[in-house]
Amino acid sequence: MDHSFGARLPEPLKAVLDKLPNGLYLHTQRVCSEAKSLARLFGLDFEPVEVAAAAHDICRAMNGKDLLSEAQRRRLPINEIEQHLPILLHGPLAAAIVRDEFGMTDKDLLQAIHWHSTGTPGMHPLAELIFLADKLDPMKKARYPLSLYLIHISEPTRLSMMAYAVVCL
Repeated sequence: MDHSFGARLPEPLKAVLDKLPNGLYLHTQRVCSEAKSLARLFGLDFEPVEVAAAAHDICRAMNGKDLLSEAQRRRLPINEIEQHLPILLHGPLAAAIVRDEFGMTDKDLLQAIHWHSTGTPGMHPLAELIFLADKLDPMKKARYPLSLYLIHISEPTRLSMMAYAVVCL
């Protein structure tokens, strides 16, 4: 496949990306593009942004039963909501794979992958950026019944990153 993500991605991650369904692969490319734009805006280092954006959905194509089974095999904590909505495990499971199989241990990178779907209080700016880039994919916005609108921030700061998007029902 065309790896327009950049040369900084580890080879094992590129191999996993090659196996994604086409639609998910294209989503990942759009998230990477959006994440790099946001990284420029908010002054974050491109390399971890690109790796987190590329890896965020590597488990998204797994079915619920397989997500639960793999999360249990890896001894990941599974809460009651995740038991009923196992798709929520695709981020935590992706983070575990990136750590265990790709040997990447940066806690901010792993946090960004883990929490990209739901977010969590106290996220590192990298995690906020990946959360936001994922939600700003134009194709994703079109599929869901909510709209994300960008607002202008004259002097963006780390604290204003999450204020960069306004969710309107």
